[in-house]
Amino acid sequence: VDYMEISVNNNALFVARSVYADLADVGVASLRQKKKGQFVLTLGGGDASESYTVEVTFDENLVRQRTLMSNEAKQVMQRTTYFASQSMDK
Repeated sequence: VDYMEISVNNNALFVARSVYADLADVGVASLRQKKKGQFVLTLGGGDASESYTVEVTFDENLVRQRTLMSNEAKQVMQRTTYFASQSMDK
């Protein structure tokens, strides 16, 4: 994945390269509302033993978390939590 843009109610969110830059062979994408005001973008990719699922959790202000799961091992391989920088809070 070379680029990802996320917006909520016409408000574009900052998406760090670490959210998407290592994703390859994405074949499936879905979007759902997790709870009021919080959304999850699910991406599935890879092939055979290298297949993975990534969940990107975000709200109207910020990409909050990225979770990478191995489809073969059925376990979380990496979880990254994102916080707003002080410059974004101003």
